[in-house]
Amino acid sequence: MVRLFLNASFAPGCSLRLENHQWHYLFRVMRFKREDIFLVFNGQQGEWTASLGENGVICIIAQRRPQPARSCFLTVFITPLRPHILEMVVEKLTELGITHMILSQTERSQPHKINERRLERRAIEAAEQSNRLDVPFIAPLGPLADQIHAYRNEGAVVWAGDPQSPVLFSKALVEAPFSPTLQMLIGPEGGWSPQEKQTLARKGVVFVSLASFMLRAETAAMAALAIGYDVMRQKIIAQGSPPPFVLGVEEANNTLF
Repeated sequence: MVRLFLNASFAPGCSLRLENHQWHYLFRVMRFKREDIFLVFNGQQGEWTASLGENGVICIIAQRRPQPARSCFLTVFITPLRPHILEMVVEKLTELGITHMILSQTERSQPHKINERRLERRAIEAAEQSNRLDVPFIAPLGPLADQIHAYRNEGAVVWAGDPQSPVLFSKALVEAPFSPTLQMLIGPEGGWSPQEKQTLARKGVVFVSLASFMLRAETAAMAALAIGYDVMRQKIIAQGSPPPFVLGVEEANNTLF
């Protein structure tokens, strides 16, 4: 079933206008006809059915899935990468359930140009295709110290990937007290500078290794999120709470209108 993210409020029977690229996708690419049904979500009100009207207008029909309360929040601070690589990382992290992606400038970051609009579009497309009911927040690029100050959750452990660390991330996360927030720093491919490591250590950041080998930044980001989500999911279920994100892909596909 085709799904579209709309930045608008929903109510049964209301009419909304699609953006030009969304109308082109439904009408030209998917060959939709008037009154064909598809799904829409806005990150706040769950998932709704809608029908295609004329001239870019759609009609909202009814809610299909409610918006679940989040049981965990996943944040990755990551250095700028080459544009096509960064877009791929945004796509894959969205599929893995990231809630916040914080673009952070480090001492050894490369001066890659960032197209924030393209990253946002890539995140939206990934959310549409992966049955998510929300789209992750992507913070504009800023100095690492400022980003940590602005987006660090009070009381949450901040982990930083470092292939030289003897501490294995998965083991440390299993042994750590449960927190609904996971925050991970992914440094540049040149690694953290000695000054950065000292500064981060003073801020209570815990350095961990993600694998037995040195990983590229994009691989490290996906590995960290996959490991973190899996451990948090097991801890949440062990507490007797519903698993994160509540409704999985298979259940969503089997939900009737």
